Amino acid sequence: MLTTQLTPKFLLRKLNRQSLIHHIFLLGLSILIYALICVFYSNRLFDYLGNQSVSQIEQALQHTRQQTQSLIDQVHTDVPCSNVAENLRKFVFKSDYAKEIGIFHGSPLIYCTSSQGESSVRIYNSVFQRVVASPTHETLTFTKTAITKTHSVIYLYADDDLNGVSMVIPPRYLTRLVTNMIGHHHLPFDIKIYDNPVLNKQADGIIKTLGFKSQVFPLVLEFYLTPKTYVHFLYSEAWILLCAYFIILSVYTRDH
Repeated sequence: MLTTQLTPKFLLRKLNRQSLIHHIFLLGLSILIYALICVFYSNRLFDYLGNQSVSQIEQALQHTRQQTQSLIDQVHTDVPCSNVAENLRKFVFKSDYAKEIGIFHGSPLIYCTSSQGESSVRIYNSVFQRVVASPTHETLTFTKTAITKTHSVIYLYADDDLNGVSMVIPPRYLTRLVTNMIGHHHLPFDIKIYDNPVLNKQADGIIKTLGFKSQVFPLVLEFYLTPKTYVHFLYSEAWILLCAYFIILSVYTRDH
């Protein structure tokens, strides 16, 4: 019968093999805990980023309204456009978001703009009715502008007499707010205004779509979670895996 000699070399090899098995087990347990933490944390993080992004857009638009609110006082049928147009251009220059401003008086007709002066640009009746129905008499639409012929965000608001202001806002101003909010996280997104996509870019391999609806405007922000989103997140939060591993290792070592 052959017997294995219990040499120091054999014992060391056996000990190293057992130690390796223990470390693999502890690492696997650490990865499981890490994955559970990341799933919970990523869901909360993405929800926070989405809600904050929508809040940023709402605040930017409402700040723009406050900046231009005094224009409504100049909306009168007895005041010619020539007396108002210069002031409209001044507000465009001062505004952080508006690239063109027009005014309307109680009807869906913009009779004076900052770029053309006297005009007769009609507001779609469905859009104007949203201004009427809104508790704050404001709404958004995404459409091709009559003057520049490019797709832009149109922000309209009015007073109780439906004397109001229409502003053309380049879409990049709103998407930049979202981009700045999500930072380094790999989160493809789109902004939909009354179901019309602003970016109209479809991400590849979407695993999940998160939607964040504005309570003020007909606007929804959508995050598209893809494999790259999760891989990037796991990589950026790898310190959690290291912490979990060393904590488990220290507990195991203390008990053994």
